[in-house]
Amino acid sequence: MKLSAEQIEICRKIISSQIKYQETLEEVLDHVISAIEGMPESNETIMTLTEQVIDRDFGGKNNLKAMEKEREKVLLKALYRKQKIYFLEHFKFPLISFTLLLALTSYLTVDTYINRKVFLIALDIFSFSPVLLLCFKSFGIQLSGSKKSIKIAPLLQVSYLSIAMFNIFNFVPKLFYNDNYKFLIRTNTAVLSVITVFFVVYTISFIKLYREEIKMKLA
Repeated sequence: MKLSAEQIEICRKIISSQIKYQETLEEVLDHVISAIEGMPESNETIMTLTEQVIDRDFGGKNNLKAMEKEREKVLLKALYRKQKIYFLEHFKFPLISFTLLLALTSYLTVDTYINRKVFLIALDIFSFSPVLLLCFKSFGIQLSGSKKSIKIAPLLQVSYLSIAMFNIFNFVPKLFYNDNYKFLIRTNTAVLSVITVFFVVYTISFIKLYREEIKMKLA
């Protein structure tokens, strides 16, 4: 039996109410349409047929949700591995030259040509930019009326590392000194250069990961 555009839309709404992510919606919808169109003509409603296929081939809506959670875990591990690879590439030829230049530039310019507070504001921007990038993307997806990608939540977890490191540098030293102690303000220039390299390289690596996993595939 051949499904009409109206029937396909009914299928989409039924499946959409049972799952969380756009990728799952597209995969299950394609499967359900193919399964129903492969059936002989029936007096059953499209709603009943859709539910039958979901129960038979996916184990019901609860199993669909469990499948999504499992895919999230697998995807998170894969994204962490990719981020690590992209990050470490900056410490190998040929990108090591960029990393060394970045370290040297930050070492020579901070406190000499750039006020340290201004420098740290730039560092703030780098540490929070991965999360902000994903927030803007999520907002755009919501405006479009689509379901969010399964990749958004795992990517957010990957992006939180830069914020976590920034908080460590800001707040952990206060446990050993006092509440007014500001590590990034008082630390020597060499240490600050190393910290700068971490945040800049991590952000660049994350943007590469983002473009590969989200922007190019969901645009």
